[in-house]
Amino acid sequence: MDSVIDDVTGESNNQLLQIKRNRIFLDVGNKLQIGVIDHHQRNDAVISNKRELRCVTSLVIKYPDLITDNIDENVELVEIVSHYAPDFDCYAATYFVEKLIKEGNFGYSDEVIERFCEYTEKVDCGMLKIIPDNLEEIHAVGLPSIIVKEKSGKRP
Repeated sequence: MDSVIDDVTGESNNQLLQIKRNRIFLDVGNKLQIGVIDHHQRNDAVISNKRELRCVTSLVIKYPDLITDNIDENVELVEIVSHYAPDFDCYAATYFVEKLIKEGNFGYSDEVIERFCEYTEKVDCGMLKIIPDNLEEIHAVGLPSIIVKEKSGKRP
């Protein structure tokens, strides 16, 4: 059985880190394959329609089969695994994965999804500054884990 961390630190004996049906890894694993969607697997970005896809949310939208091909029909539980202290990209990708699994589509026009993915990429690349007092920006959803980590110096 394959492990999502074998490329980085060697085989894992932790069953929670094993690639298997009905488990989706987002923004971890250094791979882009069925069940594992990570934009860190390459030194350069994935290119689609002459546009670089530089966040996991964009990859989820571009490659929905990597999700649906790993999910059994009528499954009751799907595990979604991401890194600790998930960032906005993890939250956004998780939202779209859940929407795809439950509804069979992403539920928005291509234009809306494209604009959202561009926004998410800007947040993930650090092009938009997170200001703790500005809760009007959608990426502020990630603030609780950031604030807890900063105040305690520990994982949330």
